[in-house]
Amino acid sequence: MADYENFRYRLFCISDLEDWLLHNKENGLSAKVIARPRALAFVNNPCAKKDDPVLSIVFNSKDEPVGYTGVFAEEWLKPYPNEIYFWGSTQWLDTPYRGKGVSWNMMWQIKEAVNQKYIASDSTIASCKLDKKQGSDIIYYPKYKWRFKSKNNSLKTIVKEWLIRKQNSKVLEKLKELDYCNRYVNYVDDMTYDFIKSHCNNDLFLRKQEIFNWQLRYPFVLPNENDAKLETEACKFGGYVNKYKIQAVQVWSHNELCGFYMLNHIDNVCKVQYLYFIEGKERLVFSSILCNILQQDVDSLHTFSHELFDFFQEIGLSKLNRHDIVEQVSLTIPNDFVVNPNLRLQGGDGDMFT
Repeated sequence: MADYENFRYRLFCISDLEDWLLHNKENGLSAKVIARPRALAFVNNPCAKKDDPVLSIVFNSKDEPVGYTGVFAEEWLKPYPNEIYFWGSTQWLDTPYRGKGVSWNMMWQIKEAVNQKYIASDSTIASCKLDKKQGSDIIYYPKYKWRFKSKNNSLKTIVKEWLIRKQNSKVLEKLKELDYCNRYVNYVDDMTYDFIKSHCNNDLFLRKQEIFNWQLRYPFVLPNENDAKLETEACKFGGYVNKYKIQAVQVWSHNELCGFYMLNHIDNVCKVQYLYFIEGKERLVFSSILCNILQQDVDSLHTFSHELFDFFQEIGLSKLNRHDIVEQVSLTIPNDFVVNPNLRLQGGDGDMFT
């Protein structure tokens, strides 16, 4: 029977995480509470200081970790420039300990440690309820999904998927006729970042250049390529997926940079992380994105861009789902955090980049 009274709530900082991960010190941290790729990213976060809080962990009477939540620091150019906020990244509690106030104490510890400058994206319903009880505000943004394939292997579905591929191959051939070219990069240079800054007026957040490059260099997950001998992961927010790829693409036309986007591929799901374009040249950039995914093995595409979604419908892109799929994604903010309701999220804001 679980002992609900003898809990220890421990707070760990970046230097503790570095000691465990890089220097193999036994200090209470383990791969059960944070996967190693995510830990490496946290340690190398350009906005983090050594004494910044990073993990709140709950230990039971046997000194076993039964719950954890993590945060990472970020300083934006907008909103609230020159201020550090902390993004929530992972929250879990073992089933026997739920409903006993443990999550409340764990979350409150990490929020107090960051002076209530806690913010989170795409949280679960349970996490949002807890955040609201602790004084946060929750707002929602639409994410649009386009499905090309299904896990259903019925004859009807197989035929429909074949028809979708046939229709979309015609769309692809038309888009290839447009006059643009792609340049794939693995870093965001000054020119690209200046372009981002010049075309982010509709965005709620503008991340710093070093954060974009941090995301490209330190992903939270690694591809395992269906390795049959893969170790069993203890962390509920694991560090492995079957397939992982991130693409950063500049779109050029007549020696002019027209757009920049980043795509995140996890298994067969493609997410548009970031999208920036010159007004009037969006069709070239949208065509680049669509050609990119149609030439890959993608089951579904997710985007926060309504313009991109409208473009798909306009050009007759075929999809498996009859009705539009729109998911409301949460943004948890402090109650004094002023948000312009006319601005939007990008698909990589918060920790949604993985």
